[in-house]
Amino acid sequence: CGSAIATSSMATEMVIGKSVQEALALTNRAVAEALDGLPPIKMHCSLLAEQAVKAALKEYYEQHGLMDDEARKMFDILDEDADEYAENLVKASEI
Repeated sequence: CGSAIATSSMATEMVIGKSVQEALALTNRAVAEALDGLPPIKMHCSLLAEQAVKAALKEYYEQHGLMDDEARKMFDILDEDADEYAENLVKASEI
């Protein structure tokens, strides 16, 4: 899907050269705004891009032995936030 490709590409561009903390602050809304918006039905694509960046960072932490209790808690919170946002997107699309 074109929107998934565009949002993933934009998310990648937005985190290049950023610190891990700055990259973790990336939001799907920021990705959509950087693309001058997305149709409401395509907003889930920006969420997938955000989640992909955060999943890559989580994997990096795990592979490099950086996943301590504080990092694990941070990634758990990010996962919970993403799940809640995804549920809200589904509810909004049903209206």
